[in-house]
Amino acid sequence: MAGTGVRVPEEFTNADLQTLRDTAGDDPRLNFAVAHAQRGQVTQPTGRGAGPA
Repeated sequence: MAGTGVRVPEEFTNADLQTLRDTAGDDPRLNFAVAHAQRGQVTQPTGRGAGPA
């Protein structure tokens, strides 16, 4: 699978976070991630196993 990586920024902008809030709907994982984002880091809360299942 070489060459199939996806680049994810270290942090997201305020506009990115607002877009996530607007589109997360009822997804508990996305809502948890955006609610616990620190310094624009969204994937870190869910990536370490925290949050709703």
